[in-house]
Amino acid sequence: MPFLHFPRMRTPLGDVLMVWITHLGDGGILWILMGVLLLAKRGHRRTGALVLAALTIEFLICNVSKKKYGCRTAPL
Repeated sequence: MPFLHFPRMRTPLGDVLMVWITHLGDGGILWILMGVLLLAKRGHRRTGALVLAALTIEFLICNVSKKKYGCRTAPL
């Protein structure tokens, strides 16, 4: 129960900062950037390639094929 005091620690700056941190993963930009940075680092190129390959496969499965062949209409 050590995290029960966190709701009392709210500040206007903290609210803005936490919303910004929450949205870092939106659209995959953070993960793409991480993959590119890992590709640039000599000892981590394989990991970077795997990260980018996984993102590409996920995009193809979830955003291309599933949306195209799913029988549901998109919400408005």
